[in-house]
Amino acid sequence: TLLVTAAIFDNLPAAQALKQAGADMNLMPSPLKGTALHWALTGRNLELAAALADLGVDPRIGQRLGSVTLNAAEQYCRFLSGRLIGPERQASFERMARAFEKWGLKMPCGF
Repeated sequence: TLLVTAAIFDNLPAAQALKQAGADMNLMPSPLKGTALHWALTGRNLELAAALADLGVDPRIGQRLGSVTLNAAEQYCRFLSGRLIGPERQASFERMARAFEKWGLKMPCGF
């Protein structure tokens, strides 16, 4: 999808333009590939993940990885928690956690 492509290339202005144009923010190319939010996390861009959640990408949507279905918070905790260090990354994590809370989703792990 165009939104997933914007996430892959860390292009927040394009994601914002797609939102304004009425794009489906939760569209996935396939259940295996996930939403734009999953791609932001795969690219280790927590700030983009937070922005996408604020734009309307639902972090509760599952992405199918093998035999396990993960939502965006579980994906972060399983694959990225503890690997991203530094004060800027921590600030991005905190912003992402706040954005996810707006969806009723509490981060199951910390920074």
